[in-house]
Amino acid sequence: MDFLTYFSAFISLFFSTPHFLLLSIFLSVQSLYLIRQEMTVSQKQLGEFCEALKQYLKNVSAERDCFHVTAVRLPDGLSFVVYEFWDGEEEWKKHLQAASFKAFQHVKVDTLCQPEAVSTVAVPG
Repeated sequence: MDFLTYFSAFISLFFSTPHFLLLSIFLSVQSLYLIRQEMTVSQKQLGEFCEALKQYLKNVSAERDCFHVTAVRLPDGLSFVVYEFWDGEEEWKKHLQAASFKAFQHVKVDTLCQPEAVSTVAVPG
């Protein structure tokens, strides 16, 4: 995943989120670590996955070092993209040890049709 793709995602989020919030986020951080997870869910497991995704988004949005998290459901109805904006790579790596992350990972193992595609990019401040 290249920087232009992430920048495009940022622009999309900028126009769907109150501008003052994102502007204050980007002005206040030294660096930014962006994570993009793309997942395709089994039709039979869609309900379980959606419930787990809602809980994951709620948990992550409450974490101090995550500036923004959002999920997009793609037109096929079974594919999702989760975007996470973290204060830095170390903060994201700490998040990987959190119970909320591990619980969502467990659900993904049971509900995805194929391995998720994860990409990251560091944006210097």
